[in-house]
Amino acid sequence: MKNLFKGAVLTAAAAFAFTACSKEQRVVNRLEGEWKVKTIKEYENGILSSSGDGLDGGTLTFDFEKCKLKSDDYCDLIITSVYNNDTETELYKYKISDDGETLVVDSDYNTNSTTDQESFVITESSKKIFKISVTEIDGSDTYKTEYEMEPK
Repeated sequence: MKNLFKGAVLTAAAAFAFTACSKEQRVVNRLEGEWKVKTIKEYENGILSSSGDGLDGGTLTFDFEKCKLKSDDYCDLIITSVYNNDTETELYKYKISDDGETLVVDSDYNTNSTTDQESFVITESSKKIFKISVTEIDGSDTYKTEYEMEPK
């Protein structure tokens, strides 16, 4: 009876671990490829302060590498901005965590240090739309920025 109980617990734990990883991998699979920022909304203390593409005629694209996740793995991310015929390309690392609800972006390409990482809440993720948001608190003020992207 004890062995049966242990077996059931181990099976449940393995199923849970597999499910958690597969949720994150599903988001990575959906993100694969280039995404163009469509809308940027900024809120100050819960009040919408600006909305639009926020790029003044330029473009911002996120190119998510196709990768297979292992525990705590990072994938490559290229962010390209084009403004007034000037193109700037930056390399990042990213990972999906918290059962596919968080996007972590590492800006110095060194995932061993976390001080340069920024976490975004994934509010929507499908093959046609990807929405993320980040919230920062400065004293008594709260600033939230939402990004809505579509496949390029």
